[in-house]
Amino acid sequence: MDNAITQPMQQEKRRKQNALVISLVTGALFTLVSIIVGPLAYNQNGINGLWGIGLTIVVSFSAFIAAFQIYREHVTLGIGVLIATILTMSLALPIVAQGQGIALGVMLLIFVAGISSATLPPLWATRAIISAFIVASIITLTDLYFPDFGLPTKPGYTNLIAIIVSFVYVFFILRQFNTYTLRTKIIIAFIIITIIPLIALGYFNSSSSTRALQTQSSIQLSTLANVVANSVDEFITVQLNAVLSDAKQSSLSAYLKFPPPPRSGSEEDTNARIALLSLTRKDPVFIHSIAILNANGVNVLDTFEEHQGQNESKFAYFTRPMQNGLPYASNIIFRDNEENIYFSSPIKAQNGDTIGVLRVEYHATVMQSIIRSINPGSAGTLISLVDTNTYVRVAYTGSERDELFKSYKNFTDVELVILQAENRLPAGPKENAVDEPSDVIVAGLNNLQQEPFFNSYSESLNSESINTGVFLKKQPWIALVRQSTDIYLEPIKEQNRTSVLLSLILIIISIATGFVTSQVLTSPLTSLEKVAEQIANGDIHARANISTQDEIGTLSISFNRMTDELNQSLNNLEMRVVERTTDLEIAQRLSEERANELQAISEISKVITSEQKLENLLPLITRLVSDRFGFYHVGIFCSTKPVSTRCCKPQIAKVEKLCWHVGTGLKSERAESWALSPKPESPASH
Repeated sequence: MDNAITQPMQQEKRRKQNALVISLVTGALFTLVSIIVGPLAYNQNGINGLWGIGLTIVVSFSAFIAAFQIYREHVTLGIGVLIATILTMSLALPIVAQGQGIALGVMLLIFVAGISSATLPPLWATRAIISAFIVASIITLTDLYFPDFGLPTKPGYTNLIAIIVSFVYVFFILRQFNTYTLRTKIIIAFIIITIIPLIALGYFNSSSSTRALQTQSSIQLSTLANVVANSVDEFITVQLNAVLSDAKQSSLSAYLKFPPPPRSGSEEDTNARIALLSLTRKDPVFIHSIAILNANGVNVLDTFEEHQGQNESKFAYFTRPMQNGLPYASNIIFRDNEENIYFSSPIKAQNGDTIGVLRVEYHATVMQSIIRSINPGSAGTLISLVDTNTYVRVAYTGSERDELFKSYKNFTDVELVILQAENRLPAGPKENAVDEPSDVIVAGLNNLQQEPFFNSYSESLNSESINTGVFLKKQPWIALVRQSTDIYLEPIKEQNRTSVLLSLILIIISIATGFVTSQVLTSPLTSLEKVAEQIANGDIHARANISTQDEIGTLSISFNRMTDELNQSLNNLEMRVVERTTDLEIAQRLSEERANELQAISEISKVITSEQKLENLLPLITRLVSDRFGFYHVGIFCSTKPVSTRCCKPQIAKVEKLCWHVGTGLKSERAESWALSPKPESPASH
């Protein structure tokens, strides 16, 4: 009886201890997550990154409130506040954590199951777990079927948090597993048996499909990168051939041969101007100017008159043609707050001597028009032309126009000054030259020949991306192509949506099947338990109902056999108790009779010693014997021969053939008589 009272008290005490520990652990864990992940999320996504941290702060605050209530002996209230807060806040997860519904749903289910199973009574724990399953299903389905519903975040942080939290609360679940009812254990077993094959099959299908799609995407990206590189190389080749051909015009060489002082207004000057103007009409949008540089690098004639007279001898587009006599295409050059690309070719005299350079200045945005004219195949694909020396985006198809002509590399101040002095980076403060630096991109470009593909996070695409590139032949540039993993993995997402929906349906079916199966299996055991309680309460005639022929039916038969044997043992024990009681009563009665006899003998002995007269003694003896022993008849006979004093005194023995006789009637009446009778032949005494 004491154990029946003590056990619930012990369970309640254990629940309170678990509730207090779990509440404090939850508050500390989510506070730590907020402190660590908060600054990282803000740096990555600004104010939008703090929405998810706000949810963790609310949960940690409610956990400490729950701990306070539990300390005040309000265990159910405290845990109810914590679980209700978690479930309510979880409904906002698809908004603040797009694309991570499955991980968050699993974390939520494990989280609530761990808390409720260790702190609440079985009925309330079951209700809490069912509520968590419903909320987790809503989160997962919302995230899968509304992919653009929430704020984009990096899944790495969320998955890491989900794994850590899940491991912590799986410990609490396993710790309380032995306290679960058989029905709960059967349902859990059905769920595990259903989930494990689904996870294994889903992982296998997802992995194989992902590998296939990655291979296909890699081929497409490589093809696209080659197309971009070939298009730019072709454009450069066409321009080099064109400037080489244009530099051979006789009007240009005649202009340079004509003496400078009378050159202005001369026929040679007019012909040269007409020739340069006609060249600008080839591409009036992107050609900024065409100029003739003399042998000293001085701009002597330019379609953009503001440049005329400038000394351009320090630039490679002048020195290289002068040195090797071949056309030249420059890298992007930043000067006068402009970004230009130069094509040049030597101008030669009839004897073959180089007397000057024809220089064509293009707006660098011409490269932008080239790559934008190429169809990337999907909206989630970006194309870039990147300078391998400065990592500057020479061309870029992203929506962020400010990133154009900016570098991926975060240069030091010294490196920045040197490169700006060489006109290889935009002038001005650092933000003019560097925007959204990425060490991953820089490392991937440097290692491109060893690893043709690398992954990185793209701010423009708001997702992880796969990257590849192809080196150009005419310039130290790389045709970089980036594709969002969300694009080429879209079929996988669709497959996952279907798989998750089917998995939820199968899990629900599994829970229902487990419930029905547990009902079938536990009902006979419950009935057997009730019979055992009846027997424990004293009803030894109770019998188990044998409704099945399986092990439970065999157990019921054994239970009934045990009950019969127990009943028989009890009956035998009762018979033995009756027999022992009877024997004890007989022994007690005999003992009392013996005591009475001994007491009578003692009294008779006292009388004999006190009475000396025979006529008084013998009647007195017979009367005492009859009274004390309850004899019906008492007689004293004496032999005719002398006898020892044990029977009669010597004077009695002298009387021959005489006998003293006393007779008594029933106990209810008394009769006394003296009789004189002849002595029997054989001696006797009584």
